[in-house]
Amino acid sequence: MERTEESKPTSRRKQILDAAFFLATKSEVWSLADIAAVVGVSKTAIYRHFTNRAEIEEEMTRELIEAVSTAIDTAKESPNAIRLAVVSLLRAKPGYLQYIVQRIITTEGFVPIMIESLISQNERIASFFSRLERLRKGVQSHIRADLLISSVSVIIASFADDRLRLIQDQLLESLARGFPELQAVTESRLAELDKICLLEKRNEEESDRLISAIARTIQAHGLKNTTIENIAQEMGMAKSSLYFYCKNKNEMLASLIKHETSSILNHITSRLPLGTSFSEQLYIVMAVQSNYLLVNPDLIPVFNWIRYVTFSNDYQEHEHDIDLDALTSAFHTQDLFPDGKIDVLCIIGIIKWASILSTSLTISEFKPGVAPEVIQKDIRFLYRRMLGGDELVYKEKT
Repeated sequence: MERTEESKPTSRRKQILDAAFFLATKSEVWSLADIAAVVGVSKTAIYRHFTNRAEIEEEMTRELIEAVSTAIDTAKESPNAIRLAVVSLLRAKPGYLQYIVQRIITTEGFVPIMIESLISQNERIASFFSRLERLRKGVQSHIRADLLISSVSVIIASFADDRLRLIQDQLLESLARGFPELQAVTESRLAELDKICLLEKRNEEESDRLISAIARTIQAHGLKNTTIENIAQEMGMAKSSLYFYCKNKNEMLASLIKHETSSILNHITSRLPLGTSFSEQLYIVMAVQSNYLLVNPDLIPVFNWIRYVTFSNDYQEHEHDIDLDALTSAFHTQDLFPDGKIDVLCIIGIIKWASILSTSLTISEFKPGVAPEVIQKDIRFLYRRMLGGDELVYKEKT
């Protein structure tokens, strides 16, 4: 009897955490009342174990870190084996995946907290970072960039969607092997492409009024606290008047994503003909994406939101008017498929992958005082890393 009584708190606590991870797959907005409903108990019963959401999230983070640490420990000693082990975990635990994405995008400093916790709990990880600190600064910078590339790629590859599984697996394979079939681009040619990809700060007066208001509101209030009310306040109108533009908040998000996606695509497609190979065009995609943020830094909080919505379930409801055949036909696809059997989804996957990586690296490294040239240099490394695979990083380390 005593053992049964002692096991009840542990069992109920686990039920609460499982419910929280389940709710994370639905939305970033959930409450203790929502958890109580999922578990099938009163809200008062939840308070016996946790006093607020913050305590639950702290315990969720602890469980997540322990699971990731175990996955890394059981993997073979290779970057690809470790990536595959973590992907396997996140595919099996979609609540873990959504929780990571939500916290990375909405909580400043979450990534350093995870890294420090993993270092303190896992000897393998601690040894890796100890060796990293002994390398020269330039190599350290590249390896840290490689960690970002691997982390973002693991997240992309982990979402449970049978329609995307083949592309996700191809992405992981490409991350490991690179693209040996693509011709390398010289540093002098990359410098020429950098000039081609230069952008000017967009004219605010020509920007859509609603889009500008959303951008300023996110910057002022942060992702979590952006609401229809404060967007309306930013526009100087009543909340009811805002519905003239969009029916609801999700429609506003869709408008924002479509606006920014179209703007970037226009910049990219106008420059693609200047690339003489798929390799050069891939770099154009990455350089334009990065430059778009560097010349419009006020948009960085917006792109954090866009990245989150892209990964959320709500985003799946919004299809954007992009002619995929027209887009892929602008690329030198024969470089990847010399037999003429073009895999359009594969090409789109590579382009989107390059875009997300470039955006993620730029957002991660952008800080006041950091020269654009520094980020530009790391974008070049990211590009070479995609083409060279794990072997490129291994050669640098040795």
